[in-house]
Amino acid sequence: MRKAGQRGAWGAMVMALACGCAGQAPVRAPAKIPAPATKPGTPSLCPAAVSKPVFCLPGEGGQFVVGLPQGHGWERGDWVLLSQPHPGLTAARPVAVAVLVEALAEAARVKVLYQTDARLDGADARKIGNDERPQLQKYVGRVLRVDGGRVQLGVGKADGAVEGDIYTVRSARDANEIVGRVQVKELGELHAWALALDGEPAREGQSVVYLRAAGEGVFGVGAPVSILVVNFDPTDEQDAREARAGRGFAKQLANELGNAAAGLPGLSVRYEGSQRVRVDRSDEEAHAEARALGKRFGAHIVVWGSMRCDKEGCALPRFTVVDPARLKRAAVRGNEMRGSFDDAGFTLKGARPLEPVALAAAILGAVAYDAQRYADARVYLGKALSHGVLQGEDELRGRSSLAYALYTEGQTVAAREQANVLVTRARQAGAARWEQLGRAELARIDAREGKNDAARSHLGAIRQWSETTGDEWMLGFALHALAVLEARQGRVDEARRQYERSLALKRRSGDVKGEAATLHQLAVLEAQQGRVDEARRQYEKSLELERRSGDVKGEAATLHALAVLEAQQGRVDEARRKYEKSLELWRRTGDVKGEAATLHQLAVLEAQQGRVDEARRQYEKSLELKRRIGDAAGELATRINMAVLVFHRGRRDEARRHLEETLQRARALRHAEYEARCLNWLGIFDRDERKHASARARWIAALAIYRGLRMPREVQEIEEQLASLPR
Repeated sequence: MRKAGQRGAWGAMVMALACGCAGQAPVRAPAKIPAPATKPGTPSLCPAAVSKPVFCLPGEGGQFVVGLPQGHGWERGDWVLLSQPHPGLTAARPVAVAVLVEALAEAARVKVLYQTDARLDGADARKIGNDERPQLQKYVGRVLRVDGGRVQLGVGKADGAVEGDIYTVRSARDANEIVGRVQVKELGELHAWALALDGEPAREGQSVVYLRAAGEGVFGVGAPVSILVVNFDPTDEQDAREARAGRGFAKQLANELGNAAAGLPGLSVRYEGSQRVRVDRSDEEAHAEARALGKRFGAHIVVWGSMRCDKEGCALPRFTVVDPARLKRAAVRGNEMRGSFDDAGFTLKGARPLEPVALAAAILGAVAYDAQRYADARVYLGKALSHGVLQGEDELRGRSSLAYALYTEGQTVAAREQANVLVTRARQAGAARWEQLGRAELARIDAREGKNDAARSHLGAIRQWSETTGDEWMLGFALHALAVLEARQGRVDEARRQYERSLALKRRSGDVKGEAATLHQLAVLEAQQGRVDEARRQYEKSLELERRSGDVKGEAATLHALAVLEAQQGRVDEARRKYEKSLELWRRTGDVKGEAATLHQLAVLEAQQGRVDEARRQYEKSLELKRRIGDAAGELATRINMAVLVFHRGRRDEARRHLEETLQRARALRHAEYEARCLNWLGIFDRDERKHASARARWIAALAIYRGLRMPREVQEIEEQLASLPR
């Protein structure tokens, strides 16, 4: 298990205290974006097949090439059904739905809209009519009606749709363009009613494409997690009843977990009655044996435990992750589960199958959190904690993870509730370090909501506790976070002092990664003050330490920051190379949040160079990733920049609509800084359209927020803009 407070999620906390989405600066007002550059040429196509349509390797953005006979008659925008032969079936099984992007003489380029876990190479393809719903089942439909906030979809129970399914809404002009998402709330036989999750309001006639079931996709398409359940080891090796009960309990638990798997996509379960993990040894040895079993049977997680028989049977489940490099949470210990036993076997007492379902949720929640799938982590961890299947430090860690997942999704009220419970439970258990980590969560939430004094109070308490107990890691964290807060509010000298003290602590304790992180933040401070050469020097020192310590994520973040400096000094090609290297590192480590942030910054660079189409493409990639992991603040940052991009392309009404929607979203999320950013840009839009009274009102509102946040640079900027308006 990870030690409480290790760098990981906590590394992101410091940046989050400074802004809602680290490293994602908005396009600064009031710069104009140059005209778009020439559109890149069409990519080359794979050789066309002669006998039947055959898909080649995928191209960029989910595009494939299919070979066709001459005179095929396919046209851009046609719907395409892809099918694969399946053993035991006389007809090929549909595996994907696509839309035609480009038709050539003997080939066509298509973009996949929905794909099952089957391979596409060698698939048959045929053009289908828009009304051919029975063949497509629930995967593709249309918007039939819009009634206020409700959207009626042309799919229903007869097509296999279920409550909670999520669909993307496609542009009426181009089915490749995603304009929003809706989620099914009510089901009829042939239609469903859905509610909008985000994006533009749906319109009648638009296409909808199945995205995923609620909670699906924790581990990615084609990469499910398998759980192996083995017999529970009897406490008394000579007690036949305990041995029999251990087998009976494991088999029943496997059955219940299997039933639970039907409601938790991405999870498969098997029981192996000939195996067990011995518990008469150290935890380390037992987990090693469990991992060996998992490797032998090809499982990702092994469920094992001990069995004791007194007046009633009592089982203590344990879970071991086979490959911690893939699924980071190494082990979980559950609460005891009681039941009765006789010659017929073992029967769980209590709410069957609630406990096994919650146990499965605990496993999935921990793994989803480590995989940065915060929306899924919220669902699963919430289920596990509400049913009390985690105990001791695992419960505290679960509440901390749940608070962070809720915060990332923008649910700050619920996040605050979990953080407060964490502080209370930790205090009751005498787990003082977890109490301080709960305070750190509260500081993060307060900073987002503009409650800087409250955030400083929490961080001050952490610092005082750390100094008293000699916990140098926590003290370094508190000083670092306080420095970020001071820098945000323009107290540069105080911020520098806090960083330097944090740096000294980390060097003394040999925390190389921590030293690199503080040097990185010190470089950010220098860059903000215009001391570019000093900033570069600190970034390069940070980069050297990150490479020496093998901190790949730290290296990716520092390359991201150096790329910003390169762009500011006009070295665009070098900036682009650093961004691309950073993307490679984020993807290697599976850090989706870092990848999304870098795509955002790369889009900023492309926009500044006048490559507007490329900028929009990168923003859309970033937005898609942020939606996937539930990064609500990151979505706000990207949506603001996309609205600005659209405005400068002359689509002013569309830009204003997007920005107004983002403003409402920022208010709902209680994200004060992004609310102010939206108001600032709406004021700029108004000024450019000579709506001076409206611009003044927007800027006065933004000014009040920035003053409350104590952000002097932004306050000065708004004051200058207000002064520029005619009296």
